[in-house]
Amino acid sequence: MKVIDNFTEFLIKNNIIEEKQREIYAYGLNQLIVYLYNFLTVIVVGWIFGMVWQGIAFTVFYMMIRPYAGGYHARTPKMCYVYSLIMIIVVLFLIMTIPLNGLLYLVVYFVSSIIIFKLSPVEDENKPLDNIERVVFRKRAIISHIILSLCYFISWFVGLKELSSCVVLVLFTLSIMLVLGEIKNRRLKREV
Repeated sequence: MKVIDNFTEFLIKNNIIEEKQREIYAYGLNQLIVYLYNFLTVIVVGWIFGMVWQGIAFTVFYMMIRPYAGGYHARTPKMCYVYSLIMIIVVLFLIMTIPLNGLLYLVVYFVSSIIIFKLSPVEDENKPLDNIERVVFRKRAIISHIILSLCYFISWFVGLKELSSCVVLVLFTLSIMLVLGEIKNRRLKREV
């Protein structure tokens, strides 16, 4: 935060931004640092597994749909980072160990897709959605799903089976996050 504050102050002193924009730029810089840190983590974990491109592909595909579909969110940024780290390790491990079986991937694809279509978007207590946002996010989640589905089928048929496994694992992971988010939301409603 100190670096962000100093940089924001530098931008203000040099008339690059106005004082009233301080919080917006500080927030944006913080988000940029978080994304870069997470992306660097994916590269390091991918390097350890000898699967850098698979880690990057999974992350890029996941980032295409997750903001719109929603699902479980950790309570703190640190826990989000820990869960994300565990997720990328598990995904790379699964890519390494699960045989590239077309039938298995097809079953996982269809089950995950049903869950995504049925539940998206799943809001979080920290990110509640109004009715308009629900409609917009649902449409975006469906469009993202269609794009990912095309990537899955095209990559499988042209022989890029590891890439298609990344896409299937994105949909599988997202479906788990949606179910966990629904469970969390129902539990919170009972507590109220």
